[in-house]
Amino acid sequence: MAITWDVQISNVNLISKRGTVTATRTDSESALEPRTYTVSNTPLETSADRLLVLNTLKEWETTETDKIASVETFLDTLVQTAKTNLETWELTR
Repeated sequence: MAITWDVQISNVNLISKRGTVTATRTDSESALEPRTYTVSNTPLETSADRLLVLNTLKEWETTETDKIASVETFLDTLVQTAKTNLETWELTR
């Protein structure tokens, strides 16, 4: 699995030390589109500020991954139930 992150920092205000961080996660082995996350007008001055941005991006990615897994599990269950019901029906007709 080749996962890459492209990070862009824009709209930097040198007075307030704030900017917009955009991170795009691409998985070369996935059919899914890359996921892009943006943190706007966020503090970037200190190491703690930057770490908070990174942790926010990681949290958003984890939440999205969990959501996708939940949807896949839900759909797998529906497919299996439909298959079982249709095959059972075929035996009784």
